[in-house]
Amino acid sequence: MNRFSFRIGAVIIMAACALTTAYAQFSGSLSGSVEDPTGRVIPGATITLINTSTGEQKTSTSASDGSYQFVSLAPGSYQLKTSSKGFA
Repeated sequence: MNRFSFRIGAVIIMAACALTTAYAQFSGSLSGSVEDPTGRVIPGATITLINTSTGEQKTSTSASDGSYQFVSLAPGSYQLKTSSKGFA
């Protein structure tokens, strides 16, 4: 391998690392737990996250421990709605 090829390879690797870092700075995540008023977790609840600027919706279902997570979220304002069978 000559020096030119090595330099091109190094530049590509550095660019890939920079892009990964830049992407991480422009996205976020949201996690939480669904609980009833007494603090009991609610598994199987439907959680809907709505970007109030774009109207884009993402849906998740709470796990057996009531937890949920949304990843790769664009910066912005969001509205969170939760529903579950048997709850008003």
